[in-house]
Amino acid sequence: MTLNAPYAATELLLDREFFEMLKGKKVFCGMKNTLLKAGDYFKELTLLDYSKREEFAVRNAVPTAEGALEIAMGEYDGMIAGSRCLVTGFGRIGKVLSGMLKGMGARVTVSARKPEDLAWIEIYGYTPVSTGKLSEHQGFDFIFNTVPTMIFDAYTLAKTAQGAILIDLASLPGGAECRDAQEKARPGEVGLAFSFH
Repeated sequence: MTLNAPYAATELLLDREFFEMLKGKKVFCGMKNTLLKAGDYFKELTLLDYSKREEFAVRNAVPTAEGALEIAMGEYDGMIAGSRCLVTGFGRIGKVLSGMLKGMGARVTVSARKPEDLAWIEIYGYTPVSTGKLSEHQGFDFIFNTVPTMIFDAYTLAKTAQGAILIDLASLPGGAECRDAQEKARPGEVGLAFSFH
């Protein structure tokens, strides 16, 4: 087993020797439950899951949103200012990303399921859309998905994403049901962009 460290100079093996060095020490990690399922070695360690801390999750939304903007600017010939953006989901990342997009001059539409979220979306000055009615809305330059469930089936993608760049920020399986998205997706990689021109 190897550590998912795409920027490391060499592959980091999670072998018995590596685990012996960690025994008796506190090991800070994210997604502890996933690690415990990955192998028996992890069960012998003292794992502290920082991703369970709400303040970490909230602060992590900022670099995630900034990364989404970097991807958007790299994929698009125009400017964010004046572009039509759909953000699906109004959780931590959706809230931060919507604010950043609005601050850059984008026309921001945000989808949510809960009536109270739709009310907050409207109060913040975004256009609210019920997630169940996404297929009724078109003409976006960007779609930023933050919902980790399949909300973009083939029909909704054909209607909503035509002409848009879809940037999927959700954990796998992501929110888009399309062969292209599934073929390009890799475990642990967030922020894949797909063009529907």
